[in-house]
Order: sequence, then structure tokens, then C-alpha cells
Amino acid sequence: MLGFSEEMETVLDHYVDMIIEESHRQNLIRFVDREEILAKHVQDIALPFFANNIEFTGKGVDIGSGAGFPGIILKLCFPKASLRLYESEKKKAAFLLRVVGQLDLTGCEVVAERIESAGRSESYDAVFSRAVAGLPTLLEYAAPLLEIGGKAYFFKGPKYLEEIEKSERARRLLGWESPEILPYSFVYRGETYHHYLLVYRKGKKTPEKFPRRPGTAVREPL
Repeated sequence: MLGFSEEMETVLDHYVDMIIEESHRQNLIRFVDREEILAKHVQDIALPFFANNIEFTGKGVDIGSGAGFPGIILKLCFPKASLRLYESEKKKAAFLLRVVGQLDLTGCEVVAERIESAGRSESYDAVFSRAVAGLPTLLEYAAPLLEIGGKAYFFKGPKYLEEIEKSERARRLLGWESPEILPYSFVYRGETYHHYLLVYRKGKKTPEKFPRRPGTAVREPL
């Protein structure tokens, strides 16, 4: 599938089996059909990276990993990367821990806390997030984590331009450069899905007052 190695294809199959089994116990994702998981989650995450020849071997953070989207999929795409997955919902974090253990994903750590607990390291090469929050909130979450020159990768749908417009104040205040927009699409059961990977580069040091208290970025977005 896509650009996965044969070894990673086997690991991916095991991962999908784990998702389907776990989804019968808790509401892990909205659907448990294998074909739909592969198309609407795995392909949706991997496609823009493989299509644009994006490689990643550095140190990254996944904000709000959920069932492992995008963090686990990105780890399968980039086995040499070091990824830290933040998931505040305890049941989902417990599932991610089982996935990391059973799939023997070295260099992949699960943190069962809100992303604000990561503090202000400014040491990561990349931040990733999908289906977690609006752009102003995501930009605020990511800025204190990245070193200058680091990049944030956000998966967005057809209304991405509205989000970009609403996030301009946050972008300027937090020291982000204008985003690179990578459009991509895929077909599933006759329907074409048009999605966008927004790539932000951190151009300046993050103002000292960030990160704010947990929950503030959602309640009072910039």
C-alpha cells in the first residue's frame, strides 16, 4: 500500500486488526471496516507525505493521537523517526501503549497527558496533528515545542482556507511563516475526497508567555 515496505505492510495489518478488536470494546473510531480504515485513515495520512517525497528521521510530537492517527501511521512511514504521542484520554492512551508494545515500535513513546504538559522545550523538529482542534489552537500548541526552523504538519479538509484566515493573528503573534499548502485527493467507493496538508515553518522564537494554562488555547484562541 502506497510507499510502505513489505515489513511495514505486515505491521500495518496487525495494527488494523488491533483497532478493529479494540473498537468492539470502546468507541475508538467511528467505523471498524478494514477497507474504510485503510482508505480514510491510513491512506489519508500517508498519501501527502509519500506523494510529496517528504522524509522524516528526526524528533517529532503527535498532538492528540487518538487511535494512533496520525502518530502510529507516521511511525510506520518513517521507522527511523523518534515520535512522542500525546493522548489525554486514558483509555486511548492505554491502547496506544499496547500498540507500541505489540508492534515493537522502538523510538515511539506514549504520554497520557494534555499537550500543554510538554511545556516549552523548543527542541523538536516536527509537530503533527489531525482532527484535534482549529488552526489558532494548533499553532499555539505547536510553537513552544519546535526549534526555530522546525515544521508543523496539520491535516485539514475543504474548509482549510477559512481556518487559515482565522488563524492569521495567531500565526504572526507566534512567529510562524506563511503555510505551504499541499493538496491531495483519493477515491473511496466512488467518492473523491479532497484534503490538504498544511505545513508551517517556525521562523522566530516563541513569546515567553506560551504555552498558556491547560485548556486556555481552546477556550480563548488567539
